[in-house]
Amino acid sequence: MKTVQLLIICICFSLFFNYSLYGQNQKVPTNATIKSNSLYFEAFGNGIVYSINYEHLFTDNLGGRIGFMYSPSLDIIFTSTKSFLTVPVILNYFIGENHKLELGGGIVYVSVAEVSFLGFNDNRGGSAVIGTAVVGYRYQPKYSGFLFKIGLTPFFNQNGAFVSGGVGIGLNF
Repeated sequence: MKTVQLLIICICFSLFFNYSLYGQNQKVPTNATIKSNSLYFEAFGNGIVYSINYEHLFTDNLGGRIGFMYSPSLDIIFTSTKSFLTVPVILNYFIGENHKLELGGGIVYVSVAEVSFLGFNDNRGGSAVIGTAVVGYRYQPKYSGFLFKIGLTPFFNQNGAFVSGGVGIGLNF
């Protein structure tokens, strides 16, 4: 746990340090428009396995996103699922211009039709809503079409927590 906390502090410090180094005025083309919508693919992250996400920036520092992940069947190590669906809904706060610290929180709707784990089978399936968060780095210029992000994405509910991570790439429009 101390390693995760130290990693988060190092990421935050390096982002603030880089922000102050690259804080020069940038010339913006006169015909440039601010890109406030994003569409991106995220591996792992808040969609658990992967997700396709749409995000809208309400202000320069505040955005909301919704994602979608579906797998008809999924076999990972000792776990097998059928009809696995996740829908992350997250509110994010950004610090920085092009290089941003991303902080966010929200929920993930999870639904599965059948689960098998280490030989134990549950054909009843079910669904749940779990909490999630985001602490990460995002490169997203205001006037460019490219987006890259990487970060920690913890999941939590009344039974405990699990820390994961994700990486995403996409387009701003």
